Amino acid sequence: MITARLVGRLGGGMEQTPLVGGPYAGTVTLHTVTVPAGETWVCAITGAASGDPSYRSYRITFGGKDLSTSSGVHTYRYAVVLAGGTTTTLEKSGSADVTVDLVVHTATLDV
Repeated sequence: MITARLVGRLGGGMEQTPLVGGPYAGTVTLHTVTVPAGETWVCAITGAASGDPSYRSYRITFGGKDLSTSSGVHTYRYAVVLAGGTTTTLEKSGSADVTVDLVVHTATLDV
């Protein structure tokens, strides 16, 4: 709920990068966010990913945090504040082939 409000409130001021594609197999970097030194950004991930609903699982991670760790369809609403000088990746790993329909939203925060 907080992520939806944040994206809705900052909507026009956020850069939006659509990530639509797949199927992705194995370990794949889907997107990289690099925050310039001296800046603070908010980054939100919204959308869905779907993988083989059989026994094979997959993992979607952002900045090392697991957003999902099983098979099937997952919906994502996740936000994080990133400090300047950092690089963070959105990754897919696991044995299942995964199709994504995600958007990465980024905006500079005045702190």
